[in-house]
Amino acid sequence: MTVLFLRAVRFQALDGRGPYRISGLGRRQYRIEAASPPPSGPPGPSPGFDWSVACAGDPARKRAFHGQAIMRLNHLAFGHLGFSPGDFDLRSNLAGDAVSGEVTLHHERVYVQVSQPSGGGDRGLLIRKCAGRGDFIGGPNHMADLAALDDLPRLAGIVRRAMNQP
Repeated sequence: MTVLFLRAVRFQALDGRGPYRISGLGRRQYRIEAASPPPSGPPGPSPGFDWSVACAGDPARKRAFHGQAIMRLNHLAFGHLGFSPGDFDLRSNLAGDAVSGEVTLHHERVYVQVSQPSGGGDRGLLIRKCAGRGDFIGGPNHMADLAALDDLPRLAGIVRRAMNQP
């Protein structure tokens, strides 16, 4: 499933199968609810996506960044962590032109956020244990490289370790 942005503030699933339900949360912020697991196979058509190319200030690059992050987190949730539809929220916040915004997978026990650090670097994955989907503070932060989105089994291991912390 490929999710593309037709405008900076609107998502649309292009294949018509409807695995995502999109609802607006506010200006430039959306909730993406997975209605069904993604098709099996590799995490989308661009496994070599270059996460290090800055997307701030480039609307087309930002759309690609968010689309790839949504696709990878959806595959992580269903294919590697065993979550079911309704077990988690998948949100995208496009934010302003000067930043990448973030894509967030929020489960009852873990919070995974993808963004590009504004100061550079590639440690753009924030993973933390949480106590419900209303918990935005949670446990200690665990940071990982954005490249972990290209190795979902490795990323799933990092997420499981964070979830199982005391």
